[in-house]
Amino acid sequence: MLVASLIAGMAFGNADVGSVHCISESIGGMYDTPHGVGNAIFLPFVFGHNRDADILRHAQVAYALGIDPTLAPAAAAEAAVDHLFQMSKDLGIPSFAEVKGVREEDFQAIAEKSKQNFSDASNAKAMSVEAYHDIITTAYHFVARTLGPFSVLLFGLAFLAPLIVFGTYGVITQASGNTTAMAYLIAATGVVFTALSYGRLVRVFPVAGSAYTYTRKMLNANLGFMVGWAALLDYFFIPMLIWLLGASYLNMAFPEVPQWVWISGFIVSTSLLNVLGIQVANRFNVLLMAAQLAIIVVFLGLCMHYIVAANGPGGLLSAKPFFNQDVPFATSMAGAAIAAYSFLGFDALSTLSEETREPGRTLPRAILLVALIGGSVYVGSSYFMYLAHPSPSFEQVDGAAFEIARMIGGDVFFAVVLAGIIIAHFAAGMSFQASVGRLLYALGRDNQLPRKVFGVLHPRFKTPAFNILLCGVFGTAGFALTIATATSLVNFGAFVAFTAVNLCALRLTFDARVKDGAGLLRGVLFPLIGLVTAGWMLISLDKDALIMGSCWLGLGLIYLACRTSFFRSPVPEALV
Repeated sequence: MLVASLIAGMAFGNADVGSVHCISESIGGMYDTPHGVGNAIFLPFVFGHNRDADILRHAQVAYALGIDPTLAPAAAAEAAVDHLFQMSKDLGIPSFAEVKGVREEDFQAIAEKSKQNFSDASNAKAMSVEAYHDIITTAYHFVARTLGPFSVLLFGLAFLAPLIVFGTYGVITQASGNTTAMAYLIAATGVVFTALSYGRLVRVFPVAGSAYTYTRKMLNANLGFMVGWAALLDYFFIPMLIWLLGASYLNMAFPEVPQWVWISGFIVSTSLLNVLGIQVANRFNVLLMAAQLAIIVVFLGLCMHYIVAANGPGGLLSAKPFFNQDVPFATSMAGAAIAAYSFLGFDALSTLSEETREPGRTLPRAILLVALIGGSVYVGSSYFMYLAHPSPSFEQVDGAAFEIARMIGGDVFFAVVLAGIIIAHFAAGMSFQASVGRLLYALGRDNQLPRKVFGVLHPRFKTPAFNILLCGVFGTAGFALTIATATSLVNFGAFVAFTAVNLCALRLTFDARVKDGAGLLRGVLFPLIGLVTAGWMLISLDKDALIMGSCWLGLGLIYLACRTSFFRSPVPEALV
């Protein structure tokens, strides 16, 4: 230890010490915290904050710590942050919230003293009082990384809620001219390539915020705010739409119970689970996802049995679910613009960056896997449903899959599918509500929404409880809105976010600071395919969706203008 101390002294005698020591000296003087403990608490946070200022030098530190030398510099630098957190945990270093005497009302004074410290000028990245305040606040509300690869994958599938393909089959069949499988294939193409873009970006920015954070950092702060504002349509309306859909199915089974009662039940139960914490929600996801996948397997098995019984084994192979010479491609594209709703949520995994272990490795793989699994389930399900019921005519469009379920499996299986779809909506609503809470937390932490309201976590459960409850309150709008109106707004926000993410991935390819080694194929061609597909689906939305979405963007622009003195002042600096 004495030798290590000597070497450290020789090092900072030549290179100074940076912002870690500035903060540690400030809290040491205020709370009598040992200087070494203070350094250990804040080193991972300052290292992560400084990382994008010089990716290569931070990667060199990562390799020296034993991080896999085959990792690209950006991924290695990100992995080093996790490594530092783990070292602190292994050594029994307390969290900042556990330091005796710490109070949030002291944070501004700590930030100001840190900025005044002589060593501030030697930090790898220029610091401001606000940047210090962000680091201190984030350290105080730090969320432990508890989700592993399997849990993240389950969350992603819960976001998608695969059984929703049965609930929307009739609507997409009508919109696509009975080429539902092709509509899903088009949507899946855009989603998979967009997933690759998300995967690259989450390695560089492993923090909550998703498309908002990526656009803010890679393109422009004002544009980032507008993308985040547009994404609020997606994130806010999806839980409400999911609860509304689930309640409508329950109302179909139990018409004597008012629909608002079912909506309220969804809101209260999912809000409670999400406030209690992500680990509680994770346990429920395992059970709910197992039930959904079992129902899908049985449904498709009965479809294939029905097809073989009617047309023989050769009836299982056909191009008709994809192509119809009387249906123009534009009609299939219009169906794809609706079908993309079923995929919404794969991107929400990126909002779990701060709860996921090794997010630079885990999240890109999980995002891509969720998109591929979802695409396979949706295309395959619509393919076999078409072969079992080739006619686009149904007694009730919204109940098309239920009609097919009764046809292939009788009344008992109809009831099972109905129960499964309700379970799917419960799981998806819970996952999306958690994601809304994290997005609002990111906006609040960056002070783009009031920080004292949106940028705080529950002191016991370490969840953005106020944001979660606000989402629940917003869900009561489902008492008055129609499914069609909510769906159109959801798709507008999602396609704006997808378009922005693919643009950010293109920009990342040519960013000399990062050098993620994507190459021409992954760095240019893939994001271009995602960009074109997402943009095409955006302009393929119906006129009402485009008008309402544009009005929402207009409100966001007015709010941004007020926050920045009509764009004369910069958007508040974010913590990355």
